[in-house]
Amino acid sequence: MLLGAKRVVVIGGGVGGLAVGGRLAKEGFDVVLLEANAEVGGRCQSVVLHAESESGIDTSNGWRFDTGPSLLLLIEQYKKAFRLLGSSLQSHVEVVRVEPAPYRVFFEEGFCERGQRGSYLDLLYDVQDMQAQLEEVEKGAGAQYVQWLASAQQSLRVGVANFIERDPTTLLELLHPSQLLPLLSQVDLWELLGQHHQRLADRFEDPRLRALFTFQDLYVGLTPKTAPGVFSLLAATEICDGVHYPLGGFGKVRDGLRNAAEACGCVIRTSSCVEAINTEAGGSRITGVTLSSGEQIQADIVVSNRDVPLTYQLLDSAHGSREAKNISAKEFSAGVIEFDWCLDRELPQLLHHNVFLSGDFDAAWQRASSPATMVPSPNFYVHVPSRTDPSAAPAGCDSLMILLPVANMQEMLAAAPAGGSSSNESSSGSSSSSGSSGSSSGGLHQEGAGASLELRYAALVHAGRERVLCALEAAGVEGVRGHIVREAIITPPQWKQRYGLQHGSAFGLSHGLGQLSLLRPAPKDSRTAGLYFVGASTRPGNGVPLVLIGADLLVQQVLRDFEFTPTSGASSSALTSPK
Repeated sequence: MLLGAKRVVVIGGGVGGLAVGGRLAKEGFDVVLLEANAEVGGRCQSVVLHAESESGIDTSNGWRFDTGPSLLLLIEQYKKAFRLLGSSLQSHVEVVRVEPAPYRVFFEEGFCERGQRGSYLDLLYDVQDMQAQLEEVEKGAGAQYVQWLASAQQSLRVGVANFIERDPTTLLELLHPSQLLPLLSQVDLWELLGQHHQRLADRFEDPRLRALFTFQDLYVGLTPKTAPGVFSLLAATEICDGVHYPLGGFGKVRDGLRNAAEACGCVIRTSSCVEAINTEAGGSRITGVTLSSGEQIQADIVVSNRDVPLTYQLLDSAHGSREAKNISAKEFSAGVIEFDWCLDRELPQLLHHNVFLSGDFDAAWQRASSPATMVPSPNFYVHVPSRTDPSAAPAGCDSLMILLPVANMQEMLAAAPAGGSSSNESSSGSSSSSGSSGSSSGGLHQEGAGASLELRYAALVHAGRERVLCALEAAGVEGVRGHIVREAIITPPQWKQRYGLQHGSAFGLSHGLGQLSLLRPAPKDSRTAGLYFVGASTRPGNGVPLVLIGADLLVQQVLRDFEFTPTSGASSSALTSPK
């Protein structure tokens, strides 16, 4: 057991690291947070790009892009996180609901002539309006929608309360009759565990309607045919709780969490890259960390906001190597190519959030590893924050952020032709810093596969850009090609380099049934006392709200481990011997 812990090192200043660091400091721990990048926040960033326009528009304020999270869902979890830090969300950022609809979904095969009203459907907040829209597409679909929505809402309530806000440590605890029997009386297990695609196919004949309520599976690293039906809760969240947006961008959320954490006493050091997690002989207990500068910081607890398998690489032990290898071999979410386009015109056909879905529904979900394996009209997401927040772009302009799912680095290497890349993931051009991981970059093995990977992703960038432009034009969203005054791109190797994401998977470890709850990496290491994890690849899962929930659960775990009684303004003297 751990005795007399006083010092905590948090590796990485993503939203999970900031929330945990601030909370533990507030409870009296001596906390230092080490961030490898010059800025905290991890993927939660807002970036401003500047460019000149020949149209004479004043572009001095630039175009702003949320390069990571762009949908603020489950707003109560944000409010709770700030409240637990002794602050409030509204004191740091103004949050508004996205109107008039959470999404506009464009279909390659429209409901009337291409480019006319009807080639898309809006995911509407109002149930009656949504029913009427669906009835125009398929008779009886409106009634089926109401039934589906009720089931999805129940999945949301049951799922959050029983599987997300709880972190059982044993199978018996997870399946204990006192928990399981009430659950069985509330939901249809087939609705929860059955194939998501099939659950929607049982309700809607038109494949476009099935796609309308399942495309969100992308965000958990799955497809409608690999995701369980419980993930209908994602669409239910968007429709019932609403999709919100922080005015000024998600960088305001990042800054708010940093300010709140620092106000609690958490010391934050940026440009501080962790090279190793130090342990006692035999690796049984944490003793601190070593930075790339050679500086050593003593600690009783290390909380890593770095991706779990890459955290284990920092442990110089057989256990660390084994865990890194085992977790890295699991199923990870898609790689993502992000295009950030500064446009010197507006695109009125687009709402704040837009999804473009291929007519080849099955093939489009296969992650392309080359231009030849990319369907002519792929699935992709378009974010236009200037619809809600005019400060995101110069007047009369739009900022477009496009997310195009492709193969992650693991899948690219598996698809490499004979004589091509080796089985390793060193990304070309990477530095010793892996961004918000707060530690050194690289895959399980470092060698020269990176240059080949970069070339292959460059080919995907070229092909993907053209396919996205063609899909926009086919949907009637014209005038994009000649109005991009600046472009920025992020590829999977860059996601890995910047933020310490294994395989460059932007959404982390996927959420199939074999990687949920107890089957997902635990937030506390079983063999190295004092080592904890927070973030997308541990429990409960990815996305800012779930990471914030995981941060709260982790703080409770640390307090239990040290028999610490939470008291506002507590000092380190409140620490007692653990159980």
